[in-house]
Amino acid sequence: MPTSAEAAQIEQQAGQLIAFRDSMTAEAPLQATPSARTEAVRAAAEEDAQTMSGGVVDRSDVVVLENGDGLIVREGLRGSGLEPISNRAVFFDRDGRRTTTVEYAFRADGAGGGSLDVWQDHELRYSNAISKDRADAALTAAERASKGFWAKLNDCLSKQNVNAWALAILAGVCGAACVATAGTACAVCIGATIGFPSGVVTSCIAMASR
Repeated sequence: MPTSAEAAQIEQQAGQLIAFRDSMTAEAPLQATPSARTEAVRAAAEEDAQTMSGGVVDRSDVVVLENGDGLIVREGLRGSGLEPISNRAVFFDRDGRRTTTVEYAFRADGAGGGSLDVWQDHELRYSNAISKDRADAALTAAERASKGFWAKLNDCLSKQNVNAWALAILAGVCGAACVATAGTACAVCIGATIGFPSGVVTSCIAMASR
């Protein structure tokens, strides 16, 4: 049995998962259509290859997303023990000026859990880890309020080698931002998952929402 403090933390994480679900389904950026503008911002994002995680930008895994009047260039990160969902999201305003760069480094712990480090403009903004038991408990609590969403989402993502702990820990970063603000803070988080290779996360969310 978890202690009262542990139970409260699990319930908090479950609430963050539910908020993250709502933001993923309602506020997710859309993939931008090819144009001179999208090619220009993609090229601008690729000019800076420096990463804080030690990962290498995967030039074969780049997608440009629409974020209101601006654009996000989401680039996959590989190597240095990183999970496939690890990425760098470079944000541009409506005039094509870079506004911020956010880097997400997911690493498994070998025991069913993992950690996430987030850098914004080369400064470490967040670092946390979650155990398999804590992630499973939070997902179970969230599932009770989600009417099957999390069970379907996790089943879909697990078949694509996206671990449940990665979404659980990301929700802890993004849930509050997406609820409290509309716009950049939420989009920074959503930009980290939407646009996963082959649209895996997007298609799984759509399937789970039915």
